[in-house]
Amino acid sequence: VANCSDQGSVNITVTPAPQVGLGNDTTICTGLVLYLQGGFIPGASYLWQDGSTTQGIFVDEGGIYSVIVKIGTCEDADTISIDEQSQPQIALGDDQYLCSGQPYLLDVTTYGASYVWQDGSTSPTYSTYASGNYYVDVTNYCGTDADSIYMNYQDCDCKVYVPNAFTPNGDPTNTDFRFRHACVEFTSNMRIYNRFGQLIFESDNDEIGWDGTYDGKEAIEGVYVYEITYRTFNGGKYEKKTLRDTFLLLR
Repeated sequence: VANCSDQGSVNITVTPAPQVGLGNDTTICTGLVLYLQGGFIPGASYLWQDGSTTQGIFVDEGGIYSVIVKIGTCEDADTISIDEQSQPQIALGDDQYLCSGQPYLLDVTTYGASYVWQDGSTSPTYSTYASGNYYVDVTNYCGTDADSIYMNYQDCDCKVYVPNAFTPNGDPTNTDFRFRHACVEFTSNMRIYNRFGQLIFESDNDEIGWDGTYDGKEAIEGVYVYEITYRTFNGGKYEKKTLRDTFLLLR
């Protein structure tokens, strides 16, 4: 049949593709909660990285979070990185008494923080070498904390004083043979020998002296030999010294 024609119509519904935006990467403080939402999109389904299918989720720790939003065959997705930080809590410790030249490291390393020391330096650690007050401000996303400490440096050139006699005769003075010192970081060993070279007393405690007895009996009067070996910190390094001489036991 010539010149035939026909016509029809169809309805096409266009569904807008979902638009998802979780926002820029961000930081939360320990103990606080952030709410992430995939958008209020009618007819949409949601799938989060942990399998959740709710419109939004609550986040209380750092990590990578993502969501896929679908409407029919159309979908969109987004991901956000969340950093978690704790408010700084700084403790430099008790004031210190040190020997000249002895370094002391202060360490306030805190995640995500910036640092300002008393001299303007910005490292998380600080080595001290001189007497003075040291302090630091530590700041991160969640707040600021500060602390200070006093470093007292002393000349530790160790002076040891040894008597040349003692009298363990029952009176309240000179009852034992011991040395005195005014030293920092001091360790020692004292040995006492009789005139035959026999070791009759030894102590690693500078608070304990020889009481003039040997093998449970009173040692006889006469000349004895002491040997004191000690170690102390001086001029930035440890030194070992030995003192050896004679002394008198008198009764």
